[in-house]
This record gives sequence, C-alpha cells and structure tokens, in this order.
Amino acid sequence: MGDAPKTPVPETQLFHDVFNASPIGIAVESLEGQPLFANPALCSMLGFSEEELRSKHCVDFSPPEDAEKDWELFQKLRAGSIDHYQIEKRYFRRDGSLVWGSLSISLLNSRLSPLVIAMVEDITDKKKAEEAQFKLAAIIESSEDAIVSKNLDGIITSWNASAQRIYGYTETEAIGQPISILVPSELVDEQRNLLEKLKAGERIAHYETVRLTKQRKRVNVSLSLSPIKDSTGAIVGSSGIARDITEDRMAEESRLRLAEIVQSSDDAIISKALDGIIVSWNAGAERIYGTHRRKRLESQSQ
Repeated sequence: MGDAPKTPVPETQLFHDVFNASPIGIAVESLEGQPLFANPALCSMLGFSEEELRSKHCVDFSPPEDAEKDWELFQKLRAGSIDHYQIEKRYFRRDGSLVWGSLSISLLNSRLSPLVIAMVEDITDKKKAEEAQFKLAAIIESSEDAIVSKNLDGIITSWNASAQRIYGYTETEAIGQPISILVPSELVDEQRNLLEKLKAGERIAHYETVRLTKQRKRVNVSLSLSPIKDSTGAIVGSSGIARDITEDRMAEESRLRLAEIVQSSDDAIISKALDGIIVSWNAGAERIYGTHRRKRLESQSQ
C-alpha cells in the first residue's frame, strides 16, 4: 500500500505558522499606527504581551526624537507618497530599558482596508559595537601619541592626526606605504626583528629607538607595539603607539652634560636643601675640603 496523501496545509495556517515562528519581530498595524497583531519574537524583544502591545500606539514604544522621525515617514506612507521605508530607532522595553531595532515598514494594499506590516530586527549588539568603535576612533584621533597600524607585510593601514604631526606625512601620503619610510637605514634590521616578534604574537612595550620624518629629521620615540588578531585569533597585522621623546632625550643629555661639567670643575660646587642638608658635593669640593669636612658640615646642619 502506498503512503496516504498528505493533507495540504491551508494557506492561512501556513502564514500564521511563519508569522509565529519568525525570529524577527513582526507586527501588523492599521493605517492609524495601531498594532493589531504581534508575533512572539516582537513580544520577547520588548517584554510586552501581545495584548499589551495592541493597547498602545506605534509611537509609544520609542523616545520622542525617534518616534517623531518614524511618524513623519509613516504619514508619507499613509498619504501614498511612499509604500515602504526603513529606519533604525530605539524601543522602550517593558522594564524601561532601551533596545535598538532596525524597522522595515511596508504597505499592504491587497486588502479592501490597507494594512501595514512592521518588521523589527534587534540590532542592539551591533549598535553597542559601533558605539565602542566610535569611542575608540575618537580616542585614537585625540591622542598626543602617533598611533599607526600595519599589515603583516609592514604596509601602513591606519594613521592618526598625531602621526601626521610627529612624522609630517598626511594620512593620504602614509596609508599604503611601507613602515620602512620612517626607519633610518642603519635600523632596517632592527625594524625587521620587531616585525618578526609581532608576527609571533609578542608584545613590545616602551622600546626606545629613532624614526625619520618626511623632512628626514630624526625623532627619538618610545614604541609600544601589539599584534592585531582577527575573529579566529590569527594575527593579521600590528598596531604601534609612538611617543615623541626627543625633548626628554635632549633634557637628559643636558642634565648629563651639566653633571659632567660640575663633576670635572676644579672649583668646589656644593648644593644644599632648604634645611641645610648637603645633597651634592663635587670632586672639586672633595679636593678642597676632603671627605671629613663634608661629614662635619652634614652633622652640623642636622
């Protein structure tokens, strides 16, 4: 005996099953913006029962500034100037929290009384990720340090405002160029070693070296380098933060030169704190007064 023929599912039942099984929130509304039906996904997204959703107007679910934009487009839909639109907006949940939704509205003209179908996809995680990216971009652009990223071949892929200030290249001039444009010829091997360490997943912190500007001026920098990984954990490039320490180096060199002058002077050069404690005593002072004289002076001031 053959299998008994399957009874076809009524079309209305099929649409009802699809409506209820959809992972995307769906509502059917009147041309006045009144929800008539809502599927389980929309109820779950907003935390309301279908009965509670049907008791509200469509603009009640969003903050005023979002609702105003939506209602303006809805009015155009009612007037017949458009038959669909899409907008990203915020929705109030039952507990008062906000979620982001991508709303797609379409006009159903196949009935004697036209209806509106609204489909809402939860994009809260996407919006949070975008916000985090915007914040990170703002931090990078406002940083006083040069922040540069490059791929595994050492080709520059991003370049912030401070990189332009320190090195002289504009973003357009730098992106697509090898990072070696910043490296003095005698430090090529050093740069190659740094790239190999990054490819191996190593992080490099506060590495002091020299870089070249567009005008071929040498700049002392402190580098902090990190590998960049994709979603699978594979290393696809590296990022570097460079702090211009040229002035610090110059100040340190000046301090060392001064200390050398003081120490090599034939004159006695002594410095004391406000309480009379001796804090420095050069070779000239040692020759003139001797160690015992210094100890006696120190004991007298205490």
